[in-house]
Amino acid sequence: ITGFFSGLTGTGGALRSFFISRFHMKKTSYIATMAGIAIVADASRLPVYLYNHYLHPIYYIYLPLIMLIAIAGTVIGKLIIQRIDKHLFKKIILGVIFLGGIKYLLFPT
Repeated sequence: ITGFFSGLTGTGGALRSFFISRFHMKKTSYIATMAGIAIVADASRLPVYLYNHYLHPIYYIYLPLIMLIAIAGTVIGKLIIQRIDKHLFKKIILGVIFLGGIKYLLFPT
């Protein structure tokens, strides 16, 4: 369901976060699920972008650096998330979803 609405509205992250947050997962499970979905979505999109030349070849050199930054962000995020309790984590997620909704209302494009 979220895939349909994400494609329809272009609000994948916010809608996915909302739907996944309804499962009341542990914070580590929530993050792992969100990361897994993002990896699968991005991995399926990247070949299409490359094949259709949406990404100019001069930028290919940055792809390994971007992957390293993503891994570093994951490690840092894990360290931060270990220090946040479950209730604060849920409030942060809902706050970010709310701010995303406001952003889309004020700046729809």
